[in-house]
Amino acid sequence: MQISTVIGKQVLSPQGEKLGYVINAYPARDMKSLAALQCADEDEEEYFLPAKNVVSYGDALIANKARQNTANGIASPVGNAVYSHTGELLGAVDDLLLGDGGEALFIVHRDGTKNAYPFSRVSVGDTLIVYPEGVKKPAPKPERKPAGKKPQSRVQAARETEPKPAEPQQTAPKPEPPAQPDPPAQPAPQADGGINRVNLLGRKVKKSVYDDFGYPIAVAGETVTPYTVAAARRSNRLLQLTVNTLTNVV
Repeated sequence: MQISTVIGKQVLSPQGEKLGYVINAYPARDMKSLAALQCADEDEEEYFLPAKNVVSYGDALIANKARQNTANGIASPVGNAVYSHTGELLGAVDDLLLGDGGEALFIVHRDGTKNAYPFSRVSVGDTLIVYPEGVKKPAPKPERKPAGKKPQSRVQAARETEPKPAEPQQTAPKPEPPAQPDPPAQPAPQADGGINRVNLLGRKVKKSVYDDFGYPIAVAGETVTPYTVAAARRSNRLLQLTVNTLTNVV
């Protein structure tokens, strides 16, 4: 499966209810399958959908309503910079082909050329490092587990079981001042600094938008899709994309 094939797809319940659309994907740490999907519902509220709860993948994803606040796996590397082990910029990740029956492949794009690098040669992080054949890539750092409570000594246990002296009797509490009325509730801010992504979908881009590496996020004249919005959001270009569509009619 390619990561790009699920970005922007609609998510439906088995009963046909609209649950939102996919804005990002989280592959498993072994890069052989999806671990979770980041979605946005009709109210633009974001949530994570465990991949195991997806019943089928097609033109739309069929899944149950189970949600979670955090995602398993690692964030999609699509859009991240890629360097060689000597520090040479190789481009940016254009897509990720999960290793369902073999080894995962990172599709890297630069200057109109695409190259594929196997997961066995790629160290994955905020940026990706590609190692040549015959050079072993560094092993990932083990996750730190929270330290457990140290066993108590006999002295500590005895101190905790000793009866505590009676607390001095407290005087009657002073009457509290009358409660002040609560201030009027303020409207909740919209996601992404007041930018409603639903208003962007279907609009035409007036001027091309590029990421930090000069790769186009949206080309002038094309229609904004959920995948365009997700790419602009990852590159901190959502505001620029919005400005470039304000004068266009949906």
